[in-house]
Amino acid sequence: MKTKITIKKTELHKLYKSLTTRPNITREYVEQELGSVFGKRNLRPTSVKERIQSFNDAVEALGYGHPYVIGYMEAEEALAKIGGDECALAFFELRIIVAALNEGWKWCGYSSCYLPMFELYPRDVLEDMTGDETEDIQPIFSRRFPNIGGMAWKHNIDNMSLSAYAPACLMLKNESLARYAAEQFMQYWAKYILG
Repeated sequence: MKTKITIKKTELHKLYKSLTTRPNITREYVEQELGSVFGKRNLRPTSVKERIQSFNDAVEALGYGHPYVIGYMEAEEALAKIGGDECALAFFELRIIVAALNEGWKWCGYSSCYLPMFELYPRDVLEDMTGDETEDIQPIFSRRFPNIGGMAWKHNIDNMSLSAYAPACLMLKNESLARYAAEQFMQYWAKYILG
């Protein structure tokens, strides 16, 4: 007699992620074993926002052979030797995150694209704000600007409103991804903007 067991796809994704991050189990082994029971297509989340939730997720999604990942590793090594700049490294990190979220889409100069914009909050202003007012503000620290205490996503700006200051490799293909990139990866944007 067969017994039917029901498992939520989100729980399967959590199990997959948990097992594939363990040092003594290879990703290939996990995919083979879980895939034989649940089917390989069911193992990974389908939404890019579910799959890319950390910098490491973005690196894994692109792969270690991707030019952006190689560039990041080279920059990280070079900057470590000279006591490098956090701002420069943050650019390489954001480039990887944005490329992973865009899933191969690249801005070609005429299609719509979006860049998140932020509002910065001085420490003394934050101290005077109530809990409701600070709900969307993430605390940040900058050695260069120690009086800045918080940062929040404000809105997205589209390519029709952009100046030449915005790098094309940081453009996102839709407004929803731009907001997600801003809120989920705020610490990287803060390092890039504030150094």
